[in-house]
Amino acid sequence: MTRPPAILRLGRFGFTDAEAAATLLGEPPRGLGLWHEREQRPVDDVAAEVLQALAASAEPDLALRQLHRIAESEQRHGVPARVVEALRSDADLRADLTAVLGASTALGDDLVARPGTVTALRADGADDPLTATTV
Repeated sequence: MTRPPAILRLGRFGFTDAEAAATLLGEPPRGLGLWHEREQRPVDDVAAEVLQALAASAEPDLALRQLHRIAESEQRHGVPARVVEALRSDADLRADLTAVLGASTALGDDLVARPGTVTALRADGADDPLTATTV
């Protein structure tokens, strides 16, 4: 029995539940817009870097679920979608946040409960008056 390409490709990034990862990473609104489902690859080079950061975390599946929950919370609370764009644009935040999300359910829960605080973790987070003082 051969495994579908998504399972093989996403398995290389450390995801043990590759089918769920394909959905969570896939096209919006269900996914984060980092994975091209039809072509079974990251949508671009920066998306590949985000996937590599998730893969480097202690638990890639947990990190991805937490990241997806944060993005959903941003939508639910009417907060501009920031977490994915922040990970795409800030390599230091990408490394730090994915590492923590893959190791700490509690921090992920806190970020879900307070959407928008992720940008306060950025090196330049002080320029965001809505979040700079919330962390």
